Amino acid sequence: MGGFTTTSSRPACPASSWDCPPVLAEVHPISKIVKSDRPSYSFKTSKSGTLNFIGKCKGNVNRAVAGVNHIALLTNEPGAYDDCTMTLTDSSNNRSLPLKISSFVVAESS
Repeated sequence: MGGFTTTSSRPACPASSWDCPPVLAEVHPISKIVKSDRPSYSFKTSKSGTLNFIGKCKGNVNRAVAGVNHIALLTNEPGAYDDCTMTLTDSSNNRSLPLKISSFVVAESS
């Protein structure tokens, strides 16, 4: 099915169709333990749009472009971050399924 994208709960759509939701995928997970309160994160999306973050993580940007995106996740304090998800809403108001960001721990700085 070349040119089609699918998810487990949505039917196949032509990749560029305006009425199909964006598809998000993790490209480069964050290391399990980081010393930065702004760890780098890479993901890809099938469409451009507005990002929405759910959980303890926030992004340093609120927009993404189709393709691979590199962002920094903003964390408030040291500790475990295992509840971070993000969605993307395109210009036609189609929302992606949530992308769970791989769990990580921000270590206390010494």
